[in-house]
Amino acid sequence: MKNSLIKFTITFLILLALCKVNTSYAQEQTPDPFEKINRAVFIFNESIDSAFLKPIATLYSTVPEPGRNALRNIFRNLESPIILTNNILQADIYNAQTTTLRFLINTIFGLGGIFDTASKLGIERNDTNFGETLEKYGFGPGFYIVLPILGPSTFRDAIGIGVDQIIDPLNITTKNLQNNWLQPTKTSIRGVDFRERNLNTIDNLKETSLDYYATLRSLYLQRRKNIANNENYDIPSLDLDDDDDLNEDGTCCVYVETSTDE
Repeated sequence: MKNSLIKFTITFLILLALCKVNTSYAQEQTPDPFEKINRAVFIFNESIDSAFLKPIATLYSTVPEPGRNALRNIFRNLESPIILTNNILQADIYNAQTTTLRFLINTIFGLGGIFDTASKLGIERNDTNFGETLEKYGFGPGFYIVLPILGPSTFRDAIGIGVDQIIDPLNITTKNLQNNWLQPTKTSIRGVDFRERNLNTIDNLKETSLDYYATLRSLYLQRRKNIANNENYDIPSLDLDDDDDLNEDGTCCVYVETSTDE
């Protein structure tokens, strides 16, 4: 256990150093220096989407909305410890308290998270991750990268995804209990839920984009930049953990880009 912790610490410090180096590189060069590789991964992801994810998501859309919302709420509630850990690492005491209160309310009064009782009481969800924690400490995004299955990311956010998985209590518990099926199942269900809520949005982007890869890259990088600057973003949103991005019926919004200079 001690050796594993030492190895993780050393690896983590190396990754942070690389993140710093890649930040400077990305600022001086193109944000997508490995475009050829990224496009190859993108094509692979698109084939998986067409063959499996979209058909499953389309079938999932036939599940009554209360059932889909309940499943989504459960997984959001299970992610609370990850959010809380990052709140603490960011020294965000207010949101740490809010996350803790939401988790307790939804677990106890929301029947294990089936119902988002906290939001009905006016206690809104704040969402953060280790990628944003690194950002708080001055680490830039680094170069753009397309992850297999997971899709658009940056070097920093890719590190964040890995660390969030490591600190996820559910992941730790399932490994200790040797229930290795639970974490992949959770990720798969969340992926299907994401795709279901974006069926029309993604189809529209594909139909209207001259270069779908470049469009997604631009939207992802611009949105991450705007989130970092705490600005509103009038761009198509594919982040379904942010309820501000949803229509009243729970579907994803497509915004028309506007100018703030007028």
